[in-house]
Amino acid sequence: FANDNTELKMSPGNQKLNLVHVIDVCNAFLIAYELNMNKDSKVHQIYSIKGNESFKLKEVISIFEKVTNKKINILWGGKEYRKREVMNLWDKGIKLPKWEISINLEEGLSRYNND
Repeated sequence: FANDNTELKMSPGNQKLNLVHVIDVCNAFLIAYELNMNKDSKVHQIYSIKGNESFKLKEVISIFEKVTNKKINILWGGKEYRKREVMNLWDKGIKLPKWEISINLEEGLSRYNND
C-alpha cells in the first residue's frame, strides 16, 4: 500500500473482473472431479465458474478500501492500457452443474482483512 504518500500509477481501471474466492474454486474442482468420475464416456466438457457480479478494477479497489478501511493512493490513468490488455470477461463454457458461489467479493475481502 502507498502509506508513504507514493502514488501508484495505474491504467484508467476499466478492465472488467469477475473474482471467485479460492474456497469456491476448490469446491468447483471437487464438483468437476465428481462429474467426470460418474461418466462412462471420456468426452470432455468446458465448464465455467463465475461470481454473481462483475466489477471494473476501479470498483474492486474501492470495495477493498471500504472493507479494509485502508486507503490506496492510486493515480488512475497514470499508465496507458497495455497493448494486449484484457478488458472483457471470457463468456464461454457451460456453468458447472451443482456449483454456486458461496463467498462474494466483500466477504472474501473481509476475510483477507481479518487474516
